[in-house]
Amino acid sequence: MDLHWAWVWQYGLPLLLVIGSLAGLVSAIRSKPAETAGSRSDWLALPILLILTGDAALGEARPPFERAWKGAVAVLLWVTIAVTVWRRRRRRIESRAAGGAERR
Repeated sequence: MDLHWAWVWQYGLPLLLVIGSLAGLVSAIRSKPAETAGSRSDWLALPILLILTGDAALGEARPPFERAWKGAVAVLLWVTIAVTVWRRRRRRIESRAAGGAERR
């Protein structure tokens, strides 16, 4: 069996990244708000996400397939971030409302 590494790098790795990003989104949606992952170290991934977004949007010399998979990964990760932030914020608001009701 002759494995073509160029094919693996060109198609296999991007496919794994898209699947991983989709799994992250599903995890953010299905987990309980108290279980949502996240820490201050997650901010280190932001520059990588910004680079992916820029390459997908403005990568003029890049092949269309590369721009497409980078765009798909970027969109999935941005939606994952939005879902996580929204759920955390909603949980904080609900916990403050419950705490205020107990004090009265």
